[in-house]
Amino acid sequence: MSTTQSEPRRGRRLLRPKEIWKRLGCGRTKFYLDYVNTGRVNLIDIGPGSVGAPEDEIDALINEIIETARLKGRTGIRRPPGRVRAKQSAPDPT
Repeated sequence: MSTTQSEPRRGRRLLRPKEIWKRLGCGRTKFYLDYVNTGRVNLIDIGPGSVGAPEDEIDALINEIIETARLKGRTGIRRPPGRVRAKQSAPDPT
């Protein structure tokens, strides 16, 4: 008998659009305009009115986005500081 155990085999999962949006950090419009219409994500019909994409393809897309950002030297979004409001002075009690 073998004493080594093999890793449990992970099956391919189909992710529905809402899960994909969550993983990519975008909404419906950006997802369809930037990823589906350009062919970066291929949605598969899985039933009437239902679509999905293989999880490993979405993971590969996320890795590609990260690598592209690293090559461009972007490590995160740098936003300008928020608007600083002047402190209001308390009204005179007189």
